[in-house]
Amino acid sequence: MKLKVCILPFLTMALFASCSPAQSEYSNKNTSSEYEINANLLISWDDCLSQKETHYLVFFYSKSCQHCHQIMGDVLSFGESNIVKTYFLDTKDPNNNVQLSNDIDKTIGVSKTDELFIVGTPTLLEIEDGYVKANVPGKEDCLSLLNELRLNNI
Repeated sequence: MKLKVCILPFLTMALFASCSPAQSEYSNKNTSSEYEINANLLISWDDCLSQKETHYLVFFYSKSCQHCHQIMGDVLSFGESNIVKTYFLDTKDPNNNVQLSNDIDKTIGVSKTDELFIVGTPTLLEIEDGYVKANVPGKEDCLSLLNELRLNNI
C-alpha cells in the first residue's frame, strides 16, 4: 500500500509531462510542416462563401489537429486534381472568427457567414452558387465527400 502511494505522484507527473504544451507544440510543428498549402488557396472566414467559382470546397483545418494532419495529403491531392476547386481555412488564424456549433444542419442553404458555423476540425464545406450545399465534419466523412465527388466526376 505504501509503495502505491509513493508511485502515484510520479505517474501523475509523467502523465502531465506527456501532455504539456511544450510537447504538443513540438509534435504539432512536426506533423503540420509536412504539407505546403498554396497561399492563393488560403482564404479567410469572411470570404469562405464568396469565391469566384460557382462550385468549390473549403477545408477547415488546424495545424494542431491530428485528424486534419492525417487527411491533409488526401485533401491537397483532391484539390490538385481540379475536380472541384478546393480552398483552405486555418481555424487557428487570429484573423478568422470561425463560429462553432453542433447544429450544422441549420447551415445547409445559408449564404452569409454570420449564419454559418462548423462543428470543429477537420470540416469540409461544399459551396454551390454561393450557398452551403454540405457541411461535413470529421475525417472519415470528409474523405467520403471527396470520394463521392471523384466518383461523380468519372
